[in-house]
Amino acid sequence: MNNGYGIFVHFPLNGSEYSLKVCFQSLIKQFKNENDRIVDFNVLENKRLELLVHSESPVICAPNLIVEDNTASISMKGLRACDLRKIEMDLRNEILNRRSSSGKVIEFHIKDRSSHNLIFEFIEKDSNFMPKETSAVSSTSFESSDIRAEDNIFSDHKPNALLLIDLANLLSRCYHASAYKKEEDELLRSSKGIFTNGIKTLVEKLLKMLKTYNITHCAILHDVPRNSTWRRAIWPEYKAQRDSKEKPFSLEQQFQTAKDLFTAMGIKQITVDTQEADDLAGCFAKRWSKEMDGTVYICSNDKDLHQLLDDNIVQLVDDQPFRVEDFTKKFQMSAEQYADWKGMLGETGDNYPGIPGVGEKALPMFLRYGSFTALYDALDQGSIDPEYKKYINKLASGRKTGEISKQLATILTDLPEVNAIAWDELKLKINRAAFLEIMDELEIKLKSAS
Repeated sequence: MNNGYGIFVHFPLNGSEYSLKVCFQSLIKQFKNENDRIVDFNVLENKRLELLVHSESPVICAPNLIVEDNTASISMKGLRACDLRKIEMDLRNEILNRRSSSGKVIEFHIKDRSSHNLIFEFIEKDSNFMPKETSAVSSTSFESSDIRAEDNIFSDHKPNALLLIDLANLLSRCYHASAYKKEEDELLRSSKGIFTNGIKTLVEKLLKMLKTYNITHCAILHDVPRNSTWRRAIWPEYKAQRDSKEKPFSLEQQFQTAKDLFTAMGIKQITVDTQEADDLAGCFAKRWSKEMDGTVYICSNDKDLHQLLDDNIVQLVDDQPFRVEDFTKKFQMSAEQYADWKGMLGETGDNYPGIPGVGEKALPMFLRYGSFTALYDALDQGSIDPEYKKYINKLASGRKTGEISKQLATILTDLPEVNAIAWDELKLKINRAAFLEIMDELEIKLKSAS
């Protein structure tokens, strides 16, 4: 079939009604023509659904969705983009109806496939109430009752929720936000000369996150020095432009203060040789998403972390939740594709080149093939679409730096050192007395309980 082409999408292990919509819309957008039809399909182990589409398919089929008990069976072969739209709407209505009648959260996953049918399974889960994340997270005030009282922050009877904090990212933001246009001698400090401007803001944000997202588990993640990371080992220029920039003393001092504070509070801090905080976050987040029933929140503004997003992983960007559906809407691709795309583009801030001459305008080409590997497979086979022939020489000459850049952009998600840490070690059991003692010592005043 000379007019055939492949399209694909990664379905989540357990998805919501919204993620089902996103997945189907991704497939629909990949059809070259409304009248092209599906002639074959396959489901891989990682829930990647691959469709072979052809413009001259002899198979013509009306959309056929059969719902029995907790499964929905779709006859795939012969369907067009418009048929997928109807099936998507029918599936979403089925989820909404089940939710309405049962009062439970309804999730779905791909269960199986037969020769012609794709089979989804519906899963009922008890609804765990969680307050809406509002602008309260970014408030700069907090109450002493947040830490003094036996309130919900420290309750043992609530749904699991993990908070991962990239300390370098968060403390640097807190410091610079409160140090803007100030000389070092103008910054907030204690009577003993200990700088506290960043620490105060960090504590404010920490308490708000613990309370707003009902956190039960928490870990503080540390980077190793840049010159000892595995990324620097494979690409000596990685973040090299930052080496000559020294942290202000007032910031450097507060990193040590923060470490001492978290130690006293009893919050787990983690450093792993050669690894950056992003890799620790990637391992904890993906492991939690698979093993635990609950949400993981990653506190960091680093866009590299977008690649980790799924239905159970939320990134807190500028103190606001950024979810997988927000990513798909903004970037028009799946979170799993983001590292490949960054590998092609390169990253000025991290100082790796990507594929020279391939920039943002190459996005349609990237989406057409869906991954770095698929794009280069097409290049090797001489089957790059003529529409993108202007990139052929650039892809060929930039292959090596592209491959290295993709490796640098990809966050690790399977580290033995992290996998060996039991979830109970991250259980939030804050030492209130030690926390308040340090607050008093640093002369950071909490408001009186109302």
